[in-house]
Parts: sequence; structure tokens; C-alpha cells
Amino acid sequence: MLSPNGIRAVFFDLDGTLRFSRPAGRVYFMDTAASLGVPTSRDQRVLVCRWENYYFANSPDLQKDNLDHPDSDDFWLNYSRRQLIAMSCSEEQAVRLAPVIHQHMNENYRPEPWVDPATRGILAELKAAGYLLGVVSNRDQPFSEELRKLGLEEFFSVTVSGGEAGSKKPEAAIFHYTLAKTGTAPGETMYIGDNFFADVIGARRAGIHPVLLDTDGIFHQPGCPSIKSLTEIPGLLGH
Repeated sequence: MLSPNGIRAVFFDLDGTLRFSRPAGRVYFMDTAASLGVPTSRDQRVLVCRWENYYFANSPDLQKDNLDHPDSDDFWLNYSRRQLIAMSCSEEQAVRLAPVIHQHMNENYRPEPWVDPATRGILAELKAAGYLLGVVSNRDQPFSEELRKLGLEEFFSVTVSGGEAGSKKPEAAIFHYTLAKTGTAPGETMYIGDNFFADVIGARRAGIHPVLLDTDGIFHQPGCPSIKSLTEIPGLLGH
């Protein structure tokens, strides 16, 4: 079935779009830093969110850190240092506070996976309307089992991880890999994600129509449709 604007397939990002962690890691981190005297104004939190999105969009910094810090615990300790610098801490202050916050996160941060109650209804509506639905994530491993536990697996015809595709967003190859599996063309495909640097830029590179899910108003003028809830998707499709 074609929507009025010719879209046949709708692909989604996973983390931060379909699935959330409660509390969010960056929020817990910044709250912990604030308790140690680090200023965390609204503007600073927005800047940190943008930085985090850039970093995890398979950035050169992330690729370097994966090579320099192959041990998971060491990686996240270094990430704590980087995040504190993004919060305008000096290098000295970041080096001093990073181990404290890292230890606190290890001992106390226990997020719960959460799906917006409206998400299943929206996915059911789209599937019933005839859209082919998929999930494209930068995760290294397949995640179908996790979708099953979240109660979302039944809606998707295809799921693709970066590890499976041998490519990660914002590279176009991961999207081309998914399109080859579904047999749909870029121009008749929409991609919805919360990370401007990975999702919007990546979809554009592949010729897919991007939609930014920006629940907190982090990105201004992204140059594509921006929504605060997945409930806005039917409207974008002309329903």
C-alpha cells in the first residue's frame, strides 16, 4: 500500500526511538555530576545531549576509543572523562571526578527498559495499513529476542544490526543492506530515529526520507520533519 506521498516502508531506530532506558544514562550521569558540584544548566544538558548523539554516531572519537580501550570497564571510565569535558569541566577536574562517577554508576545505575504505551498501537496501525516495518540499529549483535521481550517483534518484517550489515549509521551501507532485504526503494522508505548525526544524516546519504524523533527539543532546524512522539507518524504519512 502506498501512502499519499509514496512511502511503502517505515524503518525505525531501536534505542531512544522504540526502546528507552529509565532513567536515561546521561540524565543519571549529569545528576550525579551535579551532586558533586558540576554546573548542569538546561543549556549545558542540551549541549551534552548533542555531544552524546555525535559521539555514538560511530564518530571517529568512538572508533578510536574502541581501539584504545578494548576493556569495557576502561572504555566507560574514559567515556565518563569525555562526558565531563563535554559538561565544560577542565581536563584536570574530569580526570579527578571520572573515577568517582564511574564507580557510582557501576554500583547504583540500574535502568529499566521502557516502551511508550502508545508505540504498539502506532505500529499495529501502520502494519494494518500495509506498510512494511523494520528496525535498523547500530548494535553489534542481533536484537530480535529483545524485541520479543518488549512485545514488539510481531510488527517487524526485518531487523538489522550494524554487526550483521558490517556497517553502522551514518554510513549509507547499513541502509542499503536493509533495503536489499526488503526489496524497497530509498525514495519509498521513511526512517525514524532520535539521533540527528546517525539517523538523519545516514538516511539522507542512502536517499531515504528521514524523520527526527526529538522528544526534548535538542536539535533545532534539522532540515527534515521533527516529531516529539511516534503518534505523529500517521499524520506524516498523510493518514
